[in-house]
Amino acid sequence: SSAHAAPSVARVWGETAIGTASALSKDAFASGASTVYVATVSGFWDALSGGPAAAKQDGPMLLTEPESLPQETRDELARLRPTTIVIQGGELAISAGVEEALRSYAGNVVRNAGDDEIGTSVLTSQRAFPSGAKSVFVATSESFYDALSGGAAAGRNGAPVLLVDPSGVDPRVTAEIARLGASTVYLLGGTLALPEAIETQLAGAGVTVQRLWGETALDTALAINRATISSARQVYLVTDQAYYDGLSAAPAADNSSGTVLLTNGQCIAPATKQYLLSLDPSRVVVVGGTLAMASGMDNLTECQQDVTISSATGTWNSPTFTLQPGNYAVSWEAPKECSLSVW
Repeated sequence: SSAHAAPSVARVWGETAIGTASALSKDAFASGASTVYVATVSGFWDALSGGPAAAKQDGPMLLTEPESLPQETRDELARLRPTTIVIQGGELAISAGVEEALRSYAGNVVRNAGDDEIGTSVLTSQRAFPSGAKSVFVATSESFYDALSGGAAAGRNGAPVLLVDPSGVDPRVTAEIARLGASTVYLLGGTLALPEAIETQLAGAGVTVQRLWGETALDTALAINRATISSARQVYLVTDQAYYDGLSAAPAADNSSGTVLLTNGQCIAPATKQYLLSLDPSRVVVVGGTLAMASGMDNLTECQQDVTISSATGTWNSPTFTLQPGNYAVSWEAPKECSLSVW
């Protein structure tokens, strides 16, 4: 294989999640943006569908408190100088007062508010993708882990994210997939997040369904990227412990021809680092302050794999071992296991 130059590493962060979202916008949209999406910091649902929509409209996604528009967001809106601001969610998510405050930053303020988070995802898709999309990314409305990197992947693929309840596919979602004319639906996550019945329902609608998942959120992020991302000039590393940073990174990553990968916030899993380097990015962005992403992330510090060796006489947990002759079971990064014989 040919040698690749090591990517530069930059940390983009703010004092709060809201500040980090503004910092990501400033970093990726240096010359401003005509459309800006705004989502609440108090829930992940509306931002899940908002990120790819913002990406489609070449704008960032900023965060706000439900009842007040923070100074960091105000400052970034003044710098971006948008003509349109899109509010994600109803007035429980973002109050009428915040909407009024937003009107002083753009001539056109619209709100994507469905009856629930699923309805909001459908409405967001309808407005951002009026002429359809070749693929659709479907995520559970119950948790954010699987969609953290899925939002960026959807953005890069010019696709919306639609939400479904694990109990079944809402008819509004089925209708939107048909309207989009999508031929491929990517299911984000395993059967615990999205049961097999959902896969069956969607396949019955005449689309190709591809489930992208792994044993952990980090593995799912890798599976999503491997299946849908062929190149990345920038890689955004985010923690899997909270939703804010990964969701605001989605449109930023899209605008810089990049992608989002997950970490535990302390170090990079070996498989993730290997994949990251295989993309040969020119820049890696560590998203968030040192509370979210430890200082070792700036050096792309790789996680040490915990190895467990056990036999009838005992168990050893250490990078180095002195073993007597015998037969041993070896496991690392469960569920991988093998056996070891010493003679």
